[in-house]
Amino acid sequence: MANPLTGEHDAVLQVSASTLNRLLASMHQNDSVPGNVLPTLPHSAFVRVGDDPATRIDKVQGSARVQLGVPQVELIHLAQDRIGMHVWVRARFIRSSGSAPFPEFIYGVLRAEYGLIEVPGIGTPPGPHGRLVTGAYVPPRFRFGVDPASVSFRSEGDTSHDAAITRQILALLKTSFSMPTGHPMLSYLIDKRVLSLSLGGNQAVAIGFELFPGTPATEHPRQIANIVTAGKDWAVAAGREYILSLLAPHLETLKATAITVTVSGPFGVSATYHVKITAATAQWGTDTITSGGTSITYGALDLAIDGKGETSSILPNGTFTIRHRILVIFNAATKSLFLYPKGQAAVDAHFSGIIDGKIATEIRNAYNAQIVNALTAAATQLGATSGFATFLDQQLQLSDAQAASTVDAAEFTNDGVVLRGSVALSPRTLPTVQFDPLPDKTGYGAFLSWWPGGRIVAYHWLWQPDPMSADAVRQSLTDRFVIQPDIPMPGLPPPSGGPPRGGRVCLTIQALVIDPVTGAEVPTVVNPLTGTTVSAFSNDCVSVQLRPPPPWWTTLLVPRLPWHFAADVVVEGAGAGTEPSNTLVYIAGHAEPGSLDTVLRGIAGAERDDAGLVLLTLLPEGALDEATAARIQAVAAGGNAAVHVVEDASGEWARALDAPRGETLRLVTADGRLAWKHDGPLDPGALSAALREHLVAAPAPRFLPLRPQAAIGRPAPDVYLDPVGTARLSLPHLRGRSVTLCFALPGVESSLEQVRRLQHQPAVTSLTAVVLTDGDAAAAVGLDARDLLVVPDPYRTVTDAFGVNAWPTTLRIDENGVVVSVTSGFHPAYERETSA
Repeated sequence: MANPLTGEHDAVLQVSASTLNRLLASMHQNDSVPGNVLPTLPHSAFVRVGDDPATRIDKVQGSARVQLGVPQVELIHLAQDRIGMHVWVRARFIRSSGSAPFPEFIYGVLRAEYGLIEVPGIGTPPGPHGRLVTGAYVPPRFRFGVDPASVSFRSEGDTSHDAAITRQILALLKTSFSMPTGHPMLSYLIDKRVLSLSLGGNQAVAIGFELFPGTPATEHPRQIANIVTAGKDWAVAAGREYILSLLAPHLETLKATAITVTVSGPFGVSATYHVKITAATAQWGTDTITSGGTSITYGALDLAIDGKGETSSILPNGTFTIRHRILVIFNAATKSLFLYPKGQAAVDAHFSGIIDGKIATEIRNAYNAQIVNALTAAATQLGATSGFATFLDQQLQLSDAQAASTVDAAEFTNDGVVLRGSVALSPRTLPTVQFDPLPDKTGYGAFLSWWPGGRIVAYHWLWQPDPMSADAVRQSLTDRFVIQPDIPMPGLPPPSGGPPRGGRVCLTIQALVIDPVTGAEVPTVVNPLTGTTVSAFSNDCVSVQLRPPPPWWTTLLVPRLPWHFAADVVVEGAGAGTEPSNTLVYIAGHAEPGSLDTVLRGIAGAERDDAGLVLLTLLPEGALDEATAARIQAVAAGGNAAVHVVEDASGEWARALDAPRGETLRLVTADGRLAWKHDGPLDPGALSAALREHLVAAPAPRFLPLRPQAAIGRPAPDVYLDPVGTARLSLPHLRGRSVTLCFALPGVESSLEQVRRLQHQPAVTSLTAVVLTDGDAAAAVGLDARDLLVVPDPYRTVTDAFGVNAWPTTLRIDENGVVVSVTSGFHPAYERETSA
């Protein structure tokens, strides 16, 4: 009859489905680990559909960008070579010319069953528990072949196209996502096979083992029917038959052992008895001991030994019995089982009443000498069951280098003993958040954004479509990673026509993550280094601005960010390697650019559609507030030129262009020449004629997102900070606490406002440092730095290490030294709104 714990095996190892899901999440995030050599699962892919007319399905042809979450297992009860899985899929399909209709946006859950196929190994492994990859040895692998009849797709929302989507997905599962190489597994597991169990909402996989002594290993699990993990990550059960078998050879040794006992009888008579064991048996059970009001159940081995003693003297022969209980105890300190005698053996002798006590004592002494050796040997063999943690680690570490299992507890029942433990895996890594303009400039796409070990459930977009607007536009999308709104977005041509404008675009991704401890899908994860809970959200706020001026310009001038908006920033060096547009610089010379309308009419009259042109409007320092900027943009909206508004901080632009006080025009052509200048009153006709003559053919100005090179989800550079008034710090030495770095320019209002905002944030445990580009120690001390570290960076060592090219730029680095948030620029309306 099969044992309820182990079936027809000596022992059974079981691993919970939640542990398998955590392992799949680790494989999903392996692609984000630098230098990773472990197996990975795809998180995004570009695929072609229907290119071969012979295999084309439903006359659909095109390409798709696909985002994939973490696959999760759905175990099939008592299956040995099949497994069910589901995964969330988000895709955008672009039809080719002549293709049949097909949904553009796809979002839903894919379910399928896979059959297990063994890929044989090459060569000879180094040993049953050795490392797999040594020399020329290639370990065996498992790969999974999809069952076509099991594939189904269910969309979130409209399900009318699900059948057609399923047919296309099935074709991709057989080709692009076929996983032909398989996954490495220990040969021992391949030999034993794996059995799936799914009972009462619990799921686990089981492997049967034959331990010494026992029958040779068999290929298939036999009669394993119950899940024994009891909510733990893994468990190993040893049946009572196996435990009793450990004592059997030692009991046989006792039976074969004869001892001689000499006792003294009455009247000076002594006798020598030859003592033999006639029967020795053991029974398995449990024993509950109560101490201090707490009851603990142990395993119990009840030994029953019968024997006889014979003598040639006048004293009578007799018989005896030995009864002894041996406890099986779990040692929490050593994570192992051991055997412990419960009290002294009880010996009942039946000889002559006068000598019974004496002979019982001698027999007990002889028994104790024998049983100590038996218990020592049996305990060593029983302790091998706790060694399954090492065996399990070898398999887990083929997918997660940080995997480690421990034995936490034991349960003793009348059927045997169950050891249960936990599995620690790698913590979740941070996401990649990135968006870029779509090729047709109709919106932005976040295809490259992904959350390792989880799945994105929503994209939250926020933008100011007009640099002067105090209102932010929001749009949340769940079924797509692209946004193509009717309301103009910064950096894109407005849907109604006209040139693009600058602004700020923010993307926040919302995710569900496979918890590295429980295996459940959760909206938050726990940082194992700090114990703090981290919300599964991440955001990327970037400014969007016109193509930067030619290289000679940017190397000459110090870029400054104006008060009102992050989009109006000159990016140093960002134009290198790109084709710049022509730039017409209009220096207003006073607070109100009164001739802006005249300039726009002159540009329109030139009719040089072949020559891309940026109108760079400069206002004196301190003159650019939201009201003035709104009036400028209102005038610019009536023209067809891309207007770029900049505050001329410290008058450096005017000095570099040799501009006198008052209104001035300077034309810098796309090839970097100062081709034309004009001082004084403006005439639209003269400007049109000058532009027709001097403009050179160039692409239309385009908008670019301003991002530092330090990307979200990647480790921050290892740099040193030299704060004013304190010792030198290095970012690696600050691990364990979050760090906020604000890159600012001294004397520029937008930078100072960002510093003030950081100073007024609620007190937290993080460290905030202001990195002052182009600032020396004297200028740094001028800041109100009561709650901040002020870090002068006159040689831009820190700035260049982070790849910062717009000011202010604020980065937040988490306790693990990873960049988790990037914000470029400062917008008062946006900051007020988000802090409310």
